Amino acid sequence: MRLYECFFVMDIKKIQTFLGTIPYREIWTLVWPQTASMVCMLIISLTDVYVGGKINSQVQASIGVGAQLHALFMVLGTSIGAGAMAAVSQSIGAGRRQRARRYSGLVIVYAVVMAVLLAGAGYVFRYQIMAMLQVDESMLDLAVTFFMFILAALPFQYTHYLSTTLFRATKEVIKPLFIIIVIACFNIFGDFAFGLGYFGFEAQGGRGIAFATWLSYVLGAVIAMIALYRNNIFEKYIIPPFRWMKKAAPYLFRVALPALTMQFLWQFGYLVLFGIVAALPDSVTALAGLTAGMRVESILFMPAVAFNATASIMVGNALGAGQKQEAKNVGLAIIIFGTLLMSAVGLCILPFVENFASALSFDSEARRNIELYLYINIFSTPFTVMGMIVNGIMVGAGATVYALIINPVCVWAIRLPLGWFLAHTLGYGSVGVYVAMLLSMAIQASSMFVIFLKVNWTKHTIRKIK
Repeated sequence: MRLYECFFVMDIKKIQTFLGTIPYREIWTLVWPQTASMVCMLIISLTDVYVGGKINSQVQASIGVGAQLHALFMVLGTSIGAGAMAAVSQSIGAGRRQRARRYSGLVIVYAVVMAVLLAGAGYVFRYQIMAMLQVDESMLDLAVTFFMFILAALPFQYTHYLSTTLFRATKEVIKPLFIIIVIACFNIFGDFAFGLGYFGFEAQGGRGIAFATWLSYVLGAVIAMIALYRNNIFEKYIIPPFRWMKKAAPYLFRVALPALTMQFLWQFGYLVLFGIVAALPDSVTALAGLTAGMRVESILFMPAVAFNATASIMVGNALGAGQKQEAKNVGLAIIIFGTLLMSAVGLCILPFVENFASALSFDSEARRNIELYLYINIFSTPFTVMGMIVNGIMVGAGATVYALIINPVCVWAIRLPLGWFLAHTLGYGSVGVYVAMLLSMAIQASSMFVIFLKVNWTKHTIRKIK
């Protein structure tokens, strides 16, 4: 046998050995409940929109305004989740249960304080916020009502969201699934009961929908806190000693602040991208295609988000136990497993792209834009999934600073200028924007994967905190 053939056989054996060590069962056990939880969140959102549409267009539009504001407030208040995932998962892996419980208490305290502060600010500037969003006078009162219920729900939604993160950090993913199922069922019941007057209740219209959402998250937060306490995930009195918080909080925010900044720049980049598309001659159909395509994409890639969270959990646990090589191996295993699985799903979806487009729009040009968007983004699946999983790995390691550098640069230095150049200067229209998204995602994912392989990202773990 020739020398190069010997090396080829050795490499094949190494690959086979590595693939044989991938913990497929553990990965999938963590992925599917998280995917199911996201489906429940989607059902909640769709039910609100559906019931609102049954009442009138003003209610449906107010729900849309509320959804935009809700997304912004959730990003601002729950960004600490990245730090919580890193700190708690590493503490569990290290066998430091007390440290994990104290971090959990610190996160819950932060959530409540942040929610109260943001809710107060939102209440004071509620009419100015509506003016910035150019809310029509005819629906102003209803939009403000929805916003008030959103603000009132913030402490409970933050508590629910961060309790889910804390559960995941301890590899407990079934209880959060049960909790979100309870929230979804109660929200659906409340929308029809309080909003439309079903089941013998008095119909309250839009106010009833808002009240149902608030009440369902109050219930969810209470159940979540009871479950956290019974699972021994935080200490009896929740609030850790002040001296300990003073030492431990910097690590939490060192992980969370880059994640918050990256998310803000990423989301703002999408607003600019919408502006680029809105400046096209066929802006209406192009925007309709982009919006609908992104909705379909977000549904199809829910498992990829679950792989992202699973990577954070397993890598954080391994690093907490001091197993740096194991963290790298399990990270690579999730990258391979998740990317191959989701790429296969993308290939299976290809024959049905036209069906998705037809179901979402009756306009031929809008359908064409939806089809183009989905075709290009399905082709981008390996990069999208790999990038999401590597970002999850960095969260588990507490190394969010790398995503802060790479992701916004790829958006602001590549995607947006290239999108404008291809769409407007060269005249490729919306297709140019979609191609720019593909190329920037390929560069982003490849860059993050190189960081995963070459950079010592394991050095960002917790040190010297008991």
